[in-house]
Amino acid sequence: MSIAIATYNILAPLYVRPIDKRLGTVQPFAAFEWCEDHVLEWDRRRDQLKKRISKLCQENDIVCFQEVEYEENFQPPKWLLDACGSLKVVTVPSVRDLERNAERNLRVLGVRHAVANMIVCRFEPQWSKASGTTQLAIDHNGWVVINVHLDAGDERKRLDTVFKAIANARLVRGPMSRIVICGDWNAELRPASVLGTLLCTSRDCKVTKEDEESERVIARFDGDFEEWRALRAATRAASSLSSLELIRVNSGPTRCGFDHDGSKRIVSWNLDHIIYDRKLAQVTALEANPLDSTSLTIGIPNEVEPSDHAPVRATLTAVAIGTLTETDEFDLSLALDQVLATEAAEIAQAQLDAALLQPPKPVSKKYRTKPTEEERQRIQDSRKLIKVAMLRKSERRRAFYIDHIKGKAHATAWFERFVFQNLANVATTKSKTSSISSLTAASSSEAYIASFSDAWLS
Repeated sequence: MSIAIATYNILAPLYVRPIDKRLGTVQPFAAFEWCEDHVLEWDRRRDQLKKRISKLCQENDIVCFQEVEYEENFQPPKWLLDACGSLKVVTVPSVRDLERNAERNLRVLGVRHAVANMIVCRFEPQWSKASGTTQLAIDHNGWVVINVHLDAGDERKRLDTVFKAIANARLVRGPMSRIVICGDWNAELRPASVLGTLLCTSRDCKVTKEDEESERVIARFDGDFEEWRALRAATRAASSLSSLELIRVNSGPTRCGFDHDGSKRIVSWNLDHIIYDRKLAQVTALEANPLDSTSLTIGIPNEVEPSDHAPVRATLTAVAIGTLTETDEFDLSLALDQVLATEAAEIAQAQLDAALLQPPKPVSKKYRTKPTEEERQRIQDSRKLIKVAMLRKSERRRAFYIDHIKGKAHATAWFERFVFQNLANVATTKSKTSSISSLTAASSSEAYIASFSDAWLS
């Protein structure tokens, strides 16, 4: 089962040389100083975009757009619908989110137009979801395609958007959904960056402190170097422990223009990506090098390229997951039962020993006195016993995961079904804050790190 996917940031006309009311001038990133005026004329760009988009929609099953400028009634523009031909709009942001975006643009740019993402598709999806104006998702035959346009200046926001998208997809479709995340990431995903650590190919890359500091500056991170390194380490840990083995389609540069250092030197960036789980899918067709040598020399938009981004497209084919034999499942269940039984016995013994260490409680509050030095030491020792037991529990669970589950797709499916059931059982006996939905639909990276298999492993 294959699916052809394309992503394209089409550069909304509203974002071409607008006066930013906060500054009273055009922002450098929207000035396109290398372009002659006629190259940016909307009528001309629109005609070129229609041709490019028409071809994309003929060759692909799903096309994800970013920077679609919606009509005043918050409907997709007619010219774009015409260009999409037989592909139909299957998900757009809510009117409320579009109104909020339009008000922002009126406040900042003086025009009340909404700019947001859109997905068109050859078939009717089984499920779709819109989260704001920059995150849309659809589901078809086990493929969950997520269209993102990540924040241009905040690494934490970019990371949170990606984690939330994955969590929502897995909550609806299950842990072994074939997730594809495509769009304008506003990041190159280099190994030393925070977002780059999401990719399994980055885990074994050697990076220097200088590499990390350079990425922190590029990302305009608002914290210091240690905060950046801690966020990167946490992201790497979550990515490594999850069953996802994310990899990107190798497309080459997708944007080029004047360097951000203020020079007039043309440089290129790879900001638009199609990310997928290599354990569940593989690339079987790819349009390589979306920008020609001329565009890489003079920048885009230009006479040929109507947007400041080039489209990326690829055909992905599903990889069979496989199933466990009865013997394999029995062996896994037996190994897991041994882990759970051992940890339960150790924790119970630690609790008993801790209780024996605790000094006797006073008969009533009336007779309570300040604990002696010896009593304080006994309290500390009792707490240490519990802490050591919990650490050993975590170590034993992680060892089980590494030895029996990690890197084995069929075992991962079995394991995550167990985890989901385990967390669901906890949710039925605890408050709503510990429910499965709150664990898996977390909106922040820190909360997501405590979800899925990591919640059970920790």
